[in-house]
Amino acid sequence: MSYIKYDLNNNSCSLNKSCVCNLDYKLTGTHLNASMLFFDLRGSTTIAEKLEPMIFSEFLSELFTDIMDLIYGNGGTVNKIMGDGIFATFGCPETTGDDAYQCTKTALQIREYLNTFNDVRPSYLEHEIKCGIGISTGKVFAGNIGSIRRMEYTVLGDAVNTASRLESLTKDIGHDILIDGNTYNILKDRINIETTEISHVKGKTEVLKIFKLISLKDK
Repeated sequence: MSYIKYDLNNNSCSLNKSCVCNLDYKLTGTHLNASMLFFDLRGSTTIAEKLEPMIFSEFLSELFTDIMDLIYGNGGTVNKIMGDGIFATFGCPETTGDDAYQCTKTALQIREYLNTFNDVRPSYLEHEIKCGIGISTGKVFAGNIGSIRRMEYTVLGDAVNTASRLESLTKDIGHDILIDGNTYNILKDRINIETTEISHVKGKTEVLKIFKLISLKDK
């Protein structure tokens, strides 16, 4: 049944209200505290230029399968795959009970995985695979947005924007994993950081404290 009725005589269209009323959909959501992780594969454009499209897609699928296994294995959720990047959440729709920790642990596991991958990478990859990861923790809206034609579960909020900005800043700062102050404050007794950077981040009016994540502290 069509959602849109088209009137050939009047050359106009309108919503088929009887159909819309029968739809079982909800545009709902909730506010909660969660940790965001943005992963970006570095140099993917150069890699794609040198490979056949099918080989490049197979490479990405293999890489993302392993990375997503790490995310889900630590209680996270993949919200979006964005070309050569992944947006993952820890704490929505369900909390892990230790979201910031599980998020940073996942980032470190991705780093370790790429190190191992590079040791045995296929011959068609001339250079080592590198990535950038940004992590931020804070209050977000998580829920369904869209319309009767297309609806998706999404996560919105400053923590999402900050994690995305931090991922981009990994290129400038020269470190693969950056976390924000909220994440650091939650985990400062459980993680090792190298230095602290203060930066004016695009789209933010306040100065943002940035921390380079090195490792987890031994228990």
